[in-house]
Amino acid sequence: MRLFGLLLVSALAAGATEQCEPDYINSLPINTLPPESSDRRAVLEERLKQTPDDFALNRLFLSASVYERSPIRERYQRLFAAHPDSLDYQYLRARSLVGSNTKEALRIYGQILEKDPDYPWVHLSQLEIYRSPVFRDRQKLQASFSAVTRVCPEMFAPYGYLNEIPDNDLAARAVTTLRAMLHASQSPRQLRYYRNLWAVEFRLMPAAEHNQERKQIAEDLKQLLPFEHDPLIRPVIKNGAELDGDGALAKRMAAEQPADPIRLVNDASNAWFKEYPAPKNDDPPEKKQAYGADLLAKSDEWRKMAPKSVIGDYQRVRALTLVNAP
Repeated sequence: MRLFGLLLVSALAAGATEQCEPDYINSLPINTLPPESSDRRAVLEERLKQTPDDFALNRLFLSASVYERSPIRERYQRLFAAHPDSLDYQYLRARSLVGSNTKEALRIYGQILEKDPDYPWVHLSQLEIYRSPVFRDRQKLQASFSAVTRVCPEMFAPYGYLNEIPDNDLAARAVTTLRAMLHASQSPRQLRYYRNLWAVEFRLMPAAEHNQERKQIAEDLKQLLPFEHDPLIRPVIKNGAELDGDGALAKRMAAEQPADPIRLVNDASNAWFKEYPAPKNDDPPEKKQAYGADLLAKSDEWRKMAPKSVIGDYQRVRALTLVNAP
């Protein structure tokens, strides 16, 4: 089965277009940060100062929030005005409006799809929109799911919406594809989609075949157990153990999770910034310099706590900037 998965994924990859995720995105240091980390967005913002025209980084920056404040919306309006013929900048402008003016975002998305019906990032964003209570439309969601999985066959993100697909035949084909992709993966960020897979497999299978599905889940767990200390995978294993009736494993996964240094430093830095807010732009230089000195000391602590985290390095750069404030 693992060999079949590798062959299928390789065949799918051969048809992927340049519109999909560039390879370097998967190796970015931000992938070590928890998805809800505020530092994830801050690191992206800092990197965008170096490469402001990097579409993939801009897209990740916007996807890290469900609502953008007016300064961010205005930024992407200006960028689009400077590149009026670019579908990418038109998309970024529209994506910045999701949450504050979703109707307008959808109108702009429609304009993009008139020019390029297969533009994948519009379809990916529409999955979230059409799942939401206000704009819920399962047929439109299904159409966008079909488009983005066809254009970007290696992308896992659309499968987070798999249980929303109303057409059982389409869902069954997607299940087969996702299972092959998962069998070929060794990435915790991808393996977490086993939860979506199991939910849809149980939904599609007759009750008489549920025992067979539980046996399959037990096999899937063997692939996941080497990653049991990863905070992304531990709840997936717990869910699988509950589904296949392995109470002992479910209980072990529910027990207190071993300390994750990246999460610990994330919590520690958030607590410190809550207690010691950053100085304002119009504060005197000596106040900024004193704050920078304190932050420099803390950033060194955070770097020792979690060497693989980008938080300590990023905050150290901020601290040095403040220490040298004019």
